[in-house]
Amino acid sequence: MKPAVIGHSLGGAIAIALELCGRYPDLASGLVMIDSIVMAPPTLRESPDIRELLEGIGGPNYLAVSRAGAWDVGRDFDDPARRKMIYETYILPPCEKTPVAYSTIRNFVLHHDPVPAAEACKIPMAYISARMCHR
Repeated sequence: MKPAVIGHSLGGAIAIALELCGRYPDLASGLVMIDSIVMAPPTLRESPDIRELLEGIGGPNYLAVSRAGAWDVGRDFDDPARRKMIYETYILPPCEKTPVAYSTIRNFVLHHDPVPAAEACKIPMAYISARMCHR
């Protein structure tokens, strides 16, 4: 029995999901990508917001930028106490221990071409967008 491969966010587009299934087409029975940038628009590479993010996480204040980005993961839709607990327990510690995130994000945004992997992937694929709405 073959597993289903599931990737979230950046992990949905890079080696964990789409690239893995594209490179090894007989490995999995299906692919699920959750909130992943799979086919980013070409204008993303020129976006001022992306350039600012790359400069921030690649600069001397990368830890502060990483912390701010990690805080945004919880969004302000959640209960403040619960958001703080999730941030401090599950989100911030890995962010502070993963300085290689800069090279991963930079290479993905500026150089990654998902088309070959997507074309090679011949299994069922599902995409889930978990966008939250204001109440």
